[in-house]
Amino acid sequence: RAVADLPAQVAQLREQLANGQITQEQFNQRALQLAAIRHLHDRLARGEDLYLLGFDPSGEGRAIVAVGNPDTADHVATFVPGMDTTLASVNGHVSNMAALRDMAQSLAPNESTSAILWFDYDAPNGLMEAARATHAEAASENLDGFLDGLRASHVGEPSHNTIIGHSYGGKVVGIADREETLAVDDMIFIGNPDIGVNHASELSVGAGHVYASVAPGDPIELVNIPLVTPAEEGFGSQQFTSHRTEVPDAHSSYFRQNSPAMFNQAAIITGHGEFVY
Repeated sequence: RAVADLPAQVAQLREQLANGQITQEQFNQRALQLAAIRHLHDRLARGEDLYLLGFDPSGEGRAIVAVGNPDTADHVATFVPGMDTTLASVNGHVSNMAALRDMAQSLAPNESTSAILWFDYDAPNGLMEAARATHAEAASENLDGFLDGLRASHVGEPSHNTIIGHSYGGKVVGIADREETLAVDDMIFIGNPDIGVNHASELSVGAGHVYASVAPGDPIELVNIPLVTPAEEGFGSQQFTSHRTEVPDAHSSYFRQNSPAMFNQAAIITGHGEFVY
């Protein structure tokens, strides 16, 4: 229905812009979201191995998209994105999940992997909102319920489940686990300032199953906070390499093709922690 209504929605946006009811920035933002809806619809229609597990086009939108069937996969990874995520950025995240799944399949060719984008929360807009835990606290119940659902709907032997939190998404994961105890076996934190707990041992999976990394040059390193960050020695996580040297756009580089970050995450989600470096 959302796709069928696109022409009418675009026409309405143009009318609102012409009448001064919305700003050019608001028009651009909504138009990008509508374009993303069309793109996602086309990907599903083309027969890509995608499963639309949740979708809401209202406001800044929400979407849960799996690459590979999580109900039958041996390994299931769920990715929680950070601040400024909207429907307009969903397709990029889905492509990252497809690349991560491909790497995982290469590492464990005799086993199946599903990689899921979980964007079912109101992500903060900008650093001022991200400095607060409000959005993460509000997301806890949804994330916990989704992960419980993955366990309940899985067919056959229980899958090996991993949660990945990027930037503010790490705070969503950390606070949800603190409040609800998430149904996962391993946790990965990438590019995070803080995740709502002070030490890896406070997380339900135990410190040995908590992995973290910050890429060289990631501006998140410059954030001044009173807590120990997940990738610091004092946090007690298993640290891994993202990149050997500084790279452009370091904060969004964790799913770059053939990078150490991609390899190490694939090793973790397939249960091959011995390969992590």
